[in-house]
Amino acid sequence: MQQKMMTFMPVIFSVFFLWFPSGLVLYWLVSNLISIVQMLIIYRGMEKKGIKVRGD
Repeated sequence: MQQKMMTFMPVIFSVFFLWFPSGLVLYWLVSNLISIVQMLIIYRGMEKKGIKVRGD
């Protein structure tokens, strides 16, 4: 269920953001990109230490 939410939320928010000021859209985009980079760094660090990352 959570995987489906994470897949469709960006699409739904993109439709909502059509009517918002561009600064809010830029903030949302940059915030999500930073979150993605943080997750990649954490997962790679865990893999280097031999910790298995559970995938659903």
